[in-house]
Amino acid sequence: MYKMIAMDMDDTLLNDEKVITSGNRNALHRLINAGIVVSLCSGRGAVSMKPYIDSLDLVHPQIGCTGNIVIETDGSFHVEKYYGESYYQELIQLLRPLKCEFTVSTEEGIYYEYAPSWLNHLKMYEGVIPVTEMDLTQVKKAYKISIAYLEAQTLQAIRRLPIDQEDVFISAKYIDIMPKGANKFTGIQSVAARYGIADEQIVTMGDHHNDLAMLRQAGLGCAMKNAQPEAMTAAKITLPVTNNEDAVDYVARTYFGV
Repeated sequence: MYKMIAMDMDDTLLNDEKVITSGNRNALHRLINAGIVVSLCSGRGAVSMKPYIDSLDLVHPQIGCTGNIVIETDGSFHVEKYYGESYYQELIQLLRPLKCEFTVSTEEGIYYEYAPSWLNHLKMYEGVIPVTEMDLTQVKKAYKISIAYLEAQTLQAIRRLPIDQEDVFISAKYIDIMPKGANKFTGIQSVAARYGIADEQIVTMGDHHNDLAMLRQAGLGCAMKNAQPEAMTAAKITLPVTNNEDAVDYVARTYFGV
């Protein structure tokens, strides 16, 4: 019996217009009313997840930053894993010569050295959390490094770095290098443990590279019909519907009976 559902947001819960359809919205409420733990599980940070969370009246913790933060119902969040200091310094020295745009996140704010094409994007955080240009080697207690995925060469350069590629997560616009061992499923497990839910009692939904761990390790990993091939391979099943076809509603009816 499944007791929890965790779903990616972009291209999974959200349709192509970045909207939660009424069908998916109703399905989420039916799941919650049936006693199922419902968590969004996104590569997004707490700020960009907040409008969606607030609009849904969710009653369980949510998961952001590729599984590395758990967002409480009061809007606060805690970090699951930080970079070790020596590993963090190594990453900064490896990334600088690539001339790629990247930011570093801490609980105090977002930091960057070079991010010209990201400046408009970073304005969304104004008045919410500080965004500061500074020497990134001076940043302490970082929990996420996000690289702008502006061209194929960026990913190729990251793939050549002498780091564990299991810690590299790719989405449509970003490449995240996470602290060792952090991924979406570790975040899901953190929330599930609060409710005594085992891995095999969890259903996950996703479509992209950063969803692979949760698609592989959950009791039922569901790849979207619009998912990338590697996500379909990782999942237990591929759904017959896309993110534009109320996929959450389909899963709620088919696998939870609600």
